Amino acid sequence: MSCRALTLAISFPTLLAAQAKADKDTLNSALLWRDSTSFFITPPPGWVINSEVAKDEGPMAVFYRSGESWQSGIAVMYVSMLDLPDSSPQRFEEKVRLEVADWARRAGDAVITPLPDQLVEGHTVLMRKFVSRSHDAYEAVAYFWQGSAAPVLVLSARTDTAYQRAYPDFLRLARSYGPGPKVLQK
Repeated sequence: MSCRALTLAISFPTLLAAQAKADKDTLNSALLWRDSTSFFITPPPGWVINSEVAKDEGPMAVFYRSGESWQSGIAVMYVSMLDLPDSSPQRFEEKVRLEVADWARRAGDAVITPLPDQLVEGHTVLMRKFVSRSHDAYEAVAYFWQGSAAPVLVLSARTDTAYQRAYPDFLRLARSYGPGPKVLQK
C-alpha cells in the first residue's frame, strides 16, 4: 500500500468548496490518499503538516506546532487509515469497537471515554478519548467512515495539560476534513 501527500498551494474548485465549509485561516490544505480513498485536511494555524518524517512508522501525515518537531512535541497529531473489508456502517462501528478494545488491552490502565460525535461534511465522525496515566498517554481520536476505508485523526499528548491545550486545535483539524476524489488504481 502506498500513501502519498500532496500539499496544495493552488486553488481548485473542490478545494475552495471544502475551504468555505470549514474554519480555515489559510489555503495550506493537503490531499492525502491511500489506495482509492482520498481526503483533504488543513492543519490548524501554528501547526506544521509533514508527510515524510514518520512515514516509516505508519502515519500518512503528522502535525506538530511550529518550532517543535514530531519527536519533541509534547502534543502532536497524525493521520492514519483503517481498512474496512466490508464497507457497511455497522462494520465501521465494529472496527472502532475493536480498536478501542485493543488499545484498552495494550494500555492496561486505560480509561476510554466516548466524546461527542462531530458532524463534518454531512457525516457523523465517531470521537473517543483514551487515557493511560502509566504510559503518559492522553489521546483523542476521530474516526471518519469513507466506504471501504476509515481515515483516523489522532491527537497524542504526554500530559493532560498538553492534551487540554491542543484539543481545540484537534477539533479544528477534524472539522477541516473533506472527502477527496476517488483515486483510480492502475
